[in-house]
Amino acid sequence: MGIKTIKNRYFLNVKFLLWLYLFLSTSVAVHKFLTHKLANYMTFSTSFWNMFSGVNPYYQVLEYKYSPAFCMFMAPMAVLPDWLGSIIWNAINTLILYFGVTKLKLDNNKKAFILWFVIFEYMTSIQNLQSNVMMTGLMLLAFALFEDEKTFWASFVVVALFFTKIFGAGIGLIFLFYPKKTKFVMYSVFWTAVLILVPLAIVPWDFFVVLYKSWLAVITTDFSATLGVSVMGILNLIVPVSRASIQFCGLFLLLLPLAINFKKFSDYKYRLLYVASILIWVIIFNHKAESPTFIIAVTGVALWYSVSELTPFNRVLVLLVFVFTTLSPTDLFPKIIFRWVNYNIVKALPCILVWIKIQYDL
Repeated sequence: MGIKTIKNRYFLNVKFLLWLYLFLSTSVAVHKFLTHKLANYMTFSTSFWNMFSGVNPYYQVLEYKYSPAFCMFMAPMAVLPDWLGSIIWNAINTLILYFGVTKLKLDNNKKAFILWFVIFEYMTSIQNLQSNVMMTGLMLLAFALFEDEKTFWASFVVVALFFTKIFGAGIGLIFLFYPKKTKFVMYSVFWTAVLILVPLAIVPWDFFVVLYKSWLAVITTDFSATLGVSVMGILNLIVPVSRASIQFCGLFLLLLPLAINFKKFSDYKYRLLYVASILIWVIIFNHKAESPTFIIAVTGVALWYSVSELTPFNRVLVLLVFVFTTLSPTDLFPKIIFRWVNYNIVKALPCILVWIKIQYDL
């Protein structure tokens, strides 16, 4: 078998990558079960059982910030044995990411590049059995659905993102690019009502009200002392910063292309660049950003690079992201570097530099 055949059959074959990703997700879940490290998955599945039993999950689990609707989403897995439920949970995350990438209107070589580029970051996230891989895929799927003019389902995905992790709904900003804006708003109101009411299938009205009051209290008090692996976290190493001020500046810069270059959004490549910008923005300006969330930002970097000119400067930027952002949590990265350079800088700064470059390009 020649090198070209191997390249086409494996490295550039998105179907092969699907099976590779599923193998990795299953292996991780089995390993976590055998080593009794299912903490995050158990938090999700227990939240459903708590709610089902009339126990407020927001009092039982420290910093549980997922919505009551998300608790219901975990029901099919929660009723299964933990080993099987965790395998399915990881597989769902993986499949949604895969379909999010493959639904993009890019050639297979570029789709394969994105999946290979994010694979280490994918492993970092999937090993924590969190929802960040699924969030990434849903954000890409929302974009793909908007592109296909499936506004009804695009609004569902955006609302589902909000009820999973609120910042993911930031992808909904792209509705400004497309027709049927009023319908998008109306559909979003509809889906919000549906997802809010879902827990009523298993809880009485009084407890239903308590659940949403508790969730609202959690998310409104979430603006805590943490700065995250973010722009704020880096700047704070130099001088104390106001989280709100930095985040407002980030939002202003994100919206700026909408004000000065809106006509260019008729170009698909330009829309892809803006989606890449949002994927990175929701992490680098997130005061709760941590290493497993960077699958979202790194996917944004891969998306940017796949549609950008292959200039030496862009190559250097993407290499910095791969070496410092992606490999820093792994055993492949020399940990001695952290003696001299803060982890926040190592992890976040390359993505921040790419985001600045994207905003310049936009």
